[in-house]
Amino acid sequence: MHPYRLSLRSVFALLLILTAARVVADEGKIPLWEQTVLDSTAAGVDISGSYIVTENISAGAGSGPVLTIICDGTDEVDIDLNGFTLFGDPGGLADIIKAVDCRTLKVHNGSLRALGPPPGDALHIDTTEKVTAEGLRITDGANGIFLAASPNFTIRDNTIVNPGLDGIHVAGAGLPVPVSGTIERNLVKGAVGGGITVIDNHSSVAIAHNRIDRTFGGSGIFLQNGNGCLITQNTVEEAFQDGIFLETIEVCKLHNNVSTFNGANGILLIDVHNSLVIDNVSGRNGLSGIEHQGERSKFDNNVLSTNGCFGLHLAGRDNDYARNSAKFNSGAAVCGAACGVGPVEVCPPPYGGGATAPDLCVDAPDNVSYCDNLMPGPPRS
Repeated sequence: MHPYRLSLRSVFALLLILTAARVVADEGKIPLWEQTVLDSTAAGVDISGSYIVTENISAGAGSGPVLTIICDGTDEVDIDLNGFTLFGDPGGLADIIKAVDCRTLKVHNGSLRALGPPPGDALHIDTTEKVTAEGLRITDGANGIFLAASPNFTIRDNTIVNPGLDGIHVAGAGLPVPVSGTIERNLVKGAVGGGITVIDNHSSVAIAHNRIDRTFGGSGIFLQNGNGCLITQNTVEEAFQDGIFLETIEVCKLHNNVSTFNGANGILLIDVHNSLVIDNVSGRNGLSGIEHQGERSKFDNNVLSTNGCFGLHLAGRDNDYARNSAKFNSGAAVCGAACGVGPVEVCPPPYGGGATAPDLCVDAPDNVSYCDNLMPGPPRS
């Protein structure tokens, strides 16, 4: 090769290296290129800052997490994966990223890939005041994203495929105040456990615009022991159990969700009170489109057809229902028992004679129909 050309190529390569180094320096980010422990509990150590991964990193067998972050409660840490991949312990014995006791932690823009079976989580965060997990591509492992006792969280725009437990699991037990946050625009596919799980002591949680595609052991979306939730514009298909399952919840709005081809109910509400269930589509489920075991809620403009049991099943008292459509539900032996009241809805002229099972089942007193449902109709029941 001509020496002039070689010189130009060398200069160009050097300029690229210097430019890359300058970008990192200008952004004030600390490079990470190997398995690392960040520990601020040691005397005189402060791990607060922004870090950037500069190449793919793999954990050795039995060597622990790829990245361990141990804070002292005051650290603010940002981990930019920069499009690279962290490969977990091949033996599956450790989490890929494990963090504890930070003030704020953000992990974003890259891939976490487990090479072994559970029990290691892809992202495991404990007792951190504010968590952001964004733009992650997670494959295999135990839980995709696991948060414990972390009171404020944002989990968005992540793709989680084939987790060995739940795709996203948030647990609020042990905190003096409820956990609050947003889970939005995530895709969870092929979870061995459940899709999205939020349990124990939560408030003002919004679960929006997520897609859950097949679970092999749990429900698509499961919330338990909380209040003030918003479940909106999610699509759940082929969950092993219920598509959307809420238990022991006060004051929630379920709006504009699609729940279909799930093994049990499309939407199951147990001990759920003072809530609004509106504009949902729940069909082709193994059991009922919506089953509600609670009080003082309203069911409006839902489409609940071609389910294996009932369309709309109200097993609690003092609920209202209006403008719902339910047709071709089978009421088959999978229901376990026939509807206990018949006819379940009586409407005066000029309406029809009232809807009956299997499209509508009302098993408790003092439920009020607006007499504008189509179950099956027309005329309106």
